[in-house]
Amino acid sequence: MSPSPKVRPPSVRERLLGAARDVITAVGEDNLTLAKVVERAGLTTGAVYSNFANREELIVAVHLEWFASLVERQIRQLNALVDPDLSDSEFAAGLDDLLTAPDHSEARRLRWLRVRALAAADRYPTVNDALVSFQRRLTQGWMDVVVEAQDRQLIDASLDPAAVAVALEFPMFGLILADLAVGLAPSSQAWIDVVQRMIIGLEPPPDAPPPDRLGNSFDSR
Repeated sequence: MSPSPKVRPPSVRERLLGAARDVITAVGEDNLTLAKVVERAGLTTGAVYSNFANREELIVAVHLEWFASLVERQIRQLNALVDPDLSDSEFAAGLDDLLTAPDHSEARRLRWLRVRALAAADRYPTVNDALVSFQRRLTQGWMDVVVEAQDRQLIDASLDPAAVAVALEFPMFGLILADLAVGLAPSSQAWIDVVQRMIIGLEPPPDAPPPDRLGNSFDSR
């Protein structure tokens, strides 16, 4: 029997992030202090400043980890749509679910964590680098879904997949504005009706020929 692989102990940075998550969960972000974090992590304040510029960067890093976990979930949802065994109705339902769920708590948290990370990206290069990596993967996932939809003749094959992929992320930013417009935000059904109308605008024209993927110059980016 081969020996079990050794488990790598958490790094100092990982210990600090784990402790900060615990403190935020226990007492809230506003009550997080570096003293509470290092006490929970069993480290010193110097360890914090060796890994983070200040308290704010530590908190941003915690939120970035939460954001990363939600991004990974959305990427899995996108990848699941690129499945030839899905029927057209199952594919369309999955796409609708990704685009039209304003009251889904996880979707709301994802968009607000993204806003927070974007706000911090100018100050912290590591946050900017992480966002670039996440966004490239998300955009690629959406592009793969668009190409699948074009092959199924659900989206006009003459449209550029990259342009459609970016457009399909517009609703998320609309929902951020809806969250801010307290008392003026549309109902969930009203939002769904509008987004579905937008999606209809991407459908092929009635006389469009079937897509020919053999000569398609689209390459994965």
